[in-house]
Amino acid sequence: MPPLALVLTVKIISQIFKKATIGGAFRDGLRGVENVGTKVGTNIQIKCLTPPLFSLTLKRVMYYVYVIENELSELYVGSTNDLKRRLLEHQQGKSIATKGHDWLLVYYEAYRSEADARQREQAIKRYGGTRKHLRSRIERSRRSD
Repeated sequence: MPPLALVLTVKIISQIFKKATIGGAFRDGLRGVENVGTKVGTNIQIKCLTPPLFSLTLKRVMYYVYVIENELSELYVGSTNDLKRRLLEHQQGKSIATKGHDWLLVYYEAYRSEADARQREQAIKRYGGTRKHLRSRIERSRRSD
């Protein structure tokens, strides 16, 4: 009697994820790995002929609302799905709104939903009470005078 095969279908979200999936954790302890899709946005199928010895957890993308401060004690609020990259862009002057200043991360919030992160960003930017409350919460995290 042939062994039962467990087939896992995973959507490709980036070429880096694809390489990690095919060459990394899924291959460990598995036989018969098959790559069905090759482009970002397609699915790959992973066939497991032996019972998996791992739990399948996919890395979820997080969305961040962040507050940075410059040397003039001005605050900038933004949102992104890659906080490290975005902060580097601010430091390198790649953002028109923050160009020409030295920026320091003083606060961030993480969300699973992009819509939630954008809504929170807009609330901080639009509503004075929200911004005032946030300023009081991060007072000790801000640059010292």
